[in-house]
Amino acid sequence: MTTSTIIDPWAVSESGFPADGRPADKLTYALNYAVLAPSGHNTQPWLFQVKKDQVDLFADPTQALPVVDPTIAS
Repeated sequence: MTTSTIIDPWAVSESGFPADGRPADKLTYALNYAVLAPSGHNTQPWLFQVKKDQVDLFADPTQALPVVDPTIAS
C-alpha cells in the first residue's frame, strides 16, 4: 500500500509529527521538509513514493530545465 497524502508543506511544524503513527506516516511527514528544499529555478525535479517504511526518490524529467542541466534534451 502506498501513502499518497498531500500535505501543505508550508504548514509543517514539529508539533504535528505523528510520533505514534506508522512508519509511512512519519516518512510522509518528514518529506514535508524535503519538498521545501531549494532547487534550480524552484522546479523541484523529484518525486517521492512512500512504501511502508521506505521512501523511493525518483528524478522527474518533466521538471528538468536545460538551462540548469545542459545534458537534458529539450
